[in-house]
Amino acid sequence: MRESVFDILIRRWPVLLAGLILGATTGVVLDLTGSPSYTASATAIVASSRPGGGDGTDSAVPIAEAYSRLADDPPVVSDAVAISGVKVDPGKVKKIVRASASPDVPIVEIFATRADPIDAARLADGVVQALTSQSNKASGTLGFVLRPFAPASPPTARSDPGALFQGLVGGAVGLLLGGLLAFLLPGWPRRLRPLYRSQFTDPREAFPLEADDPGRRVN
Repeated sequence: MRESVFDILIRRWPVLLAGLILGATTGVVLDLTGSPSYTASATAIVASSRPGGGDGTDSAVPIAEAYSRLADDPPVVSDAVAISGVKVDPGKVKKIVRASASPDVPIVEIFATRADPIDAARLADGVVQALTSQSNKASGTLGFVLRPFAPASPPTARSDPGALFQGLVGGAVGLLLGGLLAFLLPGWPRRLRPLYRSQFTDPREAFPLEADDPGRRVN
């Protein structure tokens, strides 16, 4: 009797259960032993540097988008590190600092991610101050300046997925590996051979025309 793949997995369910438990446990342990991630955000607004503020919002929106692209530049991050006192690995700046700009209003939002929530808030504020300093230097040419709008607050909740998500991902991977292991245990070629065996066991069944022709001989 041909044994289906589903039957094989059901018969080897302890292997699947062991893979599920081991994978979920590994995911939770890796999350608990790793460094947590906290993301703080600070905002800045682009305003006219000319007396009376003659320039409108529509002109300031592109300036805000330009400053959002400068948030993770090495000179800006270097100034932010000096202002905040938070150490940043230069090779991980793109993952630690990011920014976004609103398409409707000239506001730039800075996000900083660190293992300590206070450091995350200090770094986000430091990036805003560094961008403000850069905008002051170019205010005479651009006619706009970047000003702090809302300072960052230390986040209370982690920004990483957490132990539950890591456990679910680890359990799924462990279940997949357990299923593969179920087929690699002794005896799997014999169990899978019927799945690939030809349905014709007699050559005359595979070649009915030659078998019916008396002038030809089937080997």
